[in-house]
Amino acid sequence: MKTPTLLAWFVLSCASLKAIGFLPPFGAESAAMGGAGLLIQNPFSAGNHQALMPFIKKPGVAVNFTNRFGVRDINQVNIAAAIPYKNFGYGITISNFGNSFYHQQMLGFSVAHAFHPKFSVGLGANYQSFSISNYGRKGGICAEFSLVTKVNDKIELGFRAFNPNRARVAEYQDERMATAYQLAGSYQLNQEVKTILEIEKLNAFAPNVKMGIDYMPKEQCHLRVGFSSLQPQFTFGIGYQYKKSKLDFASVVHPYLGVSSHLSLSFEINR
Repeated sequence: MKTPTLLAWFVLSCASLKAIGFLPPFGAESAAMGGAGLLIQNPFSAGNHQALMPFIKKPGVAVNFTNRFGVRDINQVNIAAAIPYKNFGYGITISNFGNSFYHQQMLGFSVAHAFHPKFSVGLGANYQSFSISNYGRKGGICAEFSLVTKVNDKIELGFRAFNPNRARVAEYQDERMATAYQLAGSYQLNQEVKTILEIEKLNAFAPNVKMGIDYMPKEQCHLRVGFSSLQPQFTFGIGYQYKKSKLDFASVVHPYLGVSSHLSLSFEINR
């Protein structure tokens, strides 16, 4: 293993063990917005923010591929599907990450109900399994709770609690999965520009402030930039929609390890 690869693996291992169980938001669109995925409405909402699913116009599926710092062994693949039905939304998410040293898999199910055209509540549960070299395989079930309110045509607020049940990974030293709380607000400046601000508090880390701007110069084209404070990291990306399919790309620039690339493809499904 070359030195840069070893360094990347070491840093990611340390971070993963402190935040085990908590996954970054799915999708290149979220990655391009500084990782602020709470108020981005697409099929990945099934895992990022379940309460948004009733507001999705049509059922959809999406797949995301992430390559971190050019290191093949720590690629990540996410698949999500969201199905709105009347005032409800139903979702499923699948995630696979890691290599033979550290391997993480997740299967999640979620449901949401819009009690009002401007207010929705979501619930989710996911089973995660972890395989760590010289440690063995463990797993647990995390619960999720989320809500969103549309204050008006321009302002939207959202909240998400991940693993408030503090799911246990192992009895030895009472090892538990990370608990996280996220609070976000978005502002639609005009038809072309949307801004998002999100604060994320993970139990083992200082608060992470994420922000992003989505600029739509044409109806089918998006240009995005973002920033997150914890690393810190700068992000940028593009998106293009053609009929019922959408392609998104993002790059996340780490100050020491380099660039991570995200590629997402999503489809709307007629019903």
